[in-house]
Amino acid sequence: MQITLKCFVLGENLSNSFKVKIDTGDTVLDLKKLIFEKKKNDITSKYPSELKLWKVDIGKDDEEKRKILRNQSRYTSELEGTELSPDESISKSWHSTG
Repeated sequence: MQITLKCFVLGENLSNSFKVKIDTGDTVLDLKKLIFEKKKNDITSKYPSELKLWKVDIGKDDEEKRKILRNQSRYTSELEGTELSPDESISKSWHSTG
């Protein structure tokens, strides 16, 4: 089964967000590789494994969380973000998504 994740690079405008389709049986490292391929010209990391991915739930009407992202201030705690482990499966990371 595939899911579509909406992603963005911290520091970029939220309007530059992009979608990635990935199988739920894949790992977070596989997701890093997909993101790296899409954004390699826009990021400073040399390898997909260097990317730090965070899962953050932000509704399209959640202006407070969007404001935090624009200001880039303590985003992980204020947005209740969870850093993703490279060897964790996508299905486990997004078990509540659906």
